[in-house]
Amino acid sequence: MKKLVANGLITLFIVLIIATIGQSCGKDDPIVPPPPPPPPTPTDTLSAGWKKIYVDSSTFLVDIAFPTSQIGYVCGDRYVGKSIDGGLTWTKINFPDSLIGHFSFLFFKDENTGWVTTQNSILRTIDGGASWKKTLLSNSNDIQFVTSSVGYVATQTGLYKSIDGGASYQKLAAAGSVFHSGVYFFDENNGWITRSGSILATQDGGANFNKQTDIGTGDYYNILFIDANNGWTSGAGTSYIWFTKNGGTSWDKIGNLGTQNDVHFFNNNEGYISNNSDIFRTANGGTTLTREVHSLKPEIIETCFTDANHGWATAGAYIFRLSK
Repeated sequence: MKKLVANGLITLFIVLIIATIGQSCGKDDPIVPPPPPPPPTPTDTLSAGWKKIYVDSSTFLVDIAFPTSQIGYVCGDRYVGKSIDGGLTWTKINFPDSLIGHFSFLFFKDENTGWVTTQNSILRTIDGGASWKKTLLSNSNDIQFVTSSVGYVATQTGLYKSIDGGASYQKLAAAGSVFHSGVYFFDENNGWITRSGSILATQDGGANFNKQTDIGTGDYYNILFIDANNGWTSGAGTSYIWFTKNGGTSWDKIGNLGTQNDVHFFNNNEGYISNNSDIFRTANGGTTLTREVHSLKPEIIETCFTDANHGWATAGAYIFRLSK
């Protein structure tokens, strides 16, 4: 019995010693501060009204068009999508294998009638993308239809015209057989094209062209006129935006962003200018620019606006959407 009590006392004494040592070590240990929080993850910078929207990870989006504020289309590598809610959600249009390709440019005259280009053809729809018809035409760079029947296509080998809604195209000899980047027609007869570092104009639907000015190197594949006098052109690998206030009789330059991918003006002063990473707004014709979008990835290609408060831009697998 005494032996058991003695053993118990010894055990208790050992426990007390260990506890005392533990407390002593705890008092002497330095206080270790918690680890610092991880740095914030970099994000795109968006001004009020802009939102980044995911479309499809299987493609790189190139061109976008909204014929109305709610119905729009977007295209990229092996992908054409349609939105009916202003770009908030997108549905992929399923093509037969014979029509699938690298879709580069599109143009919609209204919510149902549109055209989209591939490497060797142009597809057209008159029912909002439910069905498509194919016309062979290679290496298109830009496309515009003035009416549902009359349209023009700038290609790497010349300028083509259709008078039957895109069922067929005829080459316009007066434009030459060289690389054409952009095309814009104010009506069926009056239009402008960019090619090989210069701007040409026609007043007779492409039967004749006259050279207006030299604009230097780069692919000026975006050209826009808001009326018969005021127009702008920009593109990839270009140092400036060129603009005219007299129908192209003379051209001047603004901006120096390294490259200007797209330009869209609503009047002589108000508009948007974009490069690979940024979208700028101007209220004085481009003299000063206010950045509204900065993308971490330099993926911005094309922009589209229905008015000064509603616009869209392609950015890789995403779009940027403006709604104010």
